[in-house]
Amino acid sequence: MAVPARIITLITGASSGIGAALARRLAARGEHVVLVARRRALLEQLVAEIAATAGSAEALPCDVTDREAARACVADVLRRHGRVDRLILNAGGGGRTPPEHLTAAEMRAAFDLNVMGVAHFVEAALPALLQQGSGQIVAIGSIAGFRGLPHAASYGAAKAALMNYAESLRVDLAPRGISVTLAAPGFIVSRDTRKKRSKPMAMALDPAADRLAAAIVARQSYVSFPTLLAWIARLLRLLPAAFYDPLIRALDRR
Repeated sequence: MAVPARIITLITGASSGIGAALARRLAARGEHVVLVARRRALLEQLVAEIAATAGSAEALPCDVTDREAARACVADVLRRHGRVDRLILNAGGGGRTPPEHLTAAEMRAAFDLNVMGVAHFVEAALPALLQQGSGQIVAIGSIAGFRGLPHAASYGAAKAALMNYAESLRVDLAPRGISVTLAAPGFIVSRDTRKKRSKPMAMALDPAADRLAAAIVARQSYVSFPTLLAWIARLLRLLPAAFYDPLIRALDRR
């Protein structure tokens, strides 16, 4: 009986936080993880950590906002391994932006990182995935993309665009054998975010990574957590603006 090929998984934003946590979990399952981020030293440290537990990983430093760099990164993976099975497009982020600091440049930066950083890797890998007739794309959105939030015009809008993009991909690619998993987590507390402003129902990194890894392996089409916050966010989408706006402003001041 032929031995199944090792799953080749590329993870952007893999140097810390949820990206690094997913890399550890998927490597422990026997997948070969390709770690993509800008910070080479952190990537190499994670490669060594995974190797010490008999896992398989490699580091490919890359700025996801650079289209040509993303194309070169994917081409390198295809040249080394002949295929790519999972794209976990996790790189993203953004902070609170009060109206007086909101500029077109701020909006562009948010979209470059959270939307175009995903689109660059999808564009680069999609021909190979279509030729294989298999594969999985994972897009990490946010509950912040469900509806407009205070001081989140740039980040929330970028995540909303990403989530719409991922859902369109899911509809289009399923008949071609390629699954798309869209994740919409709430606020996740990691070492990088502990000093930031507290958020409602914040989730610790390890249980969040466990939840997300399980959804990825199961090829779920959609996952949002923590469950209570996800349901509250869904219900808030149904409120008319006359009720929603003063309510969300009041909650933000708490």
